[in-house]
Amino acid sequence: MIGDVLVNSFEYRIAIGRVGIAYGSDVEKAISAIKFILNENVNVSAENEAIVGIESFGDSSIDIAYRYWAVTTEYYKTQFAVNKKVFDALNEARITIPFPQREITIKEERIGVV
Repeated sequence: MIGDVLVNSFEYRIAIGRVGIAYGSDVEKAISAIKFILNENVNVSAENEAIVGIESFGDSSIDIAYRYWAVTTEYYKTQFAVNKKVFDALNEARITIPFPQREITIKEERIGVV
């Protein structure tokens, strides 16, 4: 094996993506849009069904994860294309991808007041 090039011989490789959507967004609509994108991509395995669902509840978002099998030789190309299409579909559906926010309260300290 020394000096040889190792090639992944598996036809498909698992890909994982995730996106956070605002708490007021339509979760079913977001999940349906992602499933549609995965089903339409020719480099995503039709034999192994993609899985899409709520992964967790973050501070600023509902986190949706998606897992699918991508053709190994096209793995990164497929992953990047899927993520871009997910972003575009959520924007088109007016589903907000929030950014983290923090609320800060400044309290006034009164010196010499009893």
